[in-house]
Amino acid sequence: MIINNILTDLDRNDIFKHWTEYSNKIPDHKTIGAPSARQADFLKKYLTKVKKILELKTGYKLSERFTIIREYKKGDLMEKHTDNAAPFAATIVIKQ
Repeated sequence: MIINNILTDLDRNDIFKHWTEYSNKIPDHKTIGAPSARQADFLKKYLTKVKKILELKTGYKLSERFTIIREYKKGDLMEKHTDNAAPFAATIVIKQ
């Protein structure tokens, strides 16, 4: 399922600003060379907002299990993987 504009431009710009200033980035183990952050505090309010929208659109009751933010660059490849054995996963593109 694709849901366009689940976050506003203001939301996306705010996340991008926080990410740019975030000092606890670590190398991602799924995408070699890509910086990432797991359970970053600045993502919590967006997780709550997106969860509500996804529940309305899908009819499923979702639990907040995990957040990760990654910065991909042209040519980055993510290895095939399972997202923490969760039955559902959502990907949100912030800037492209």
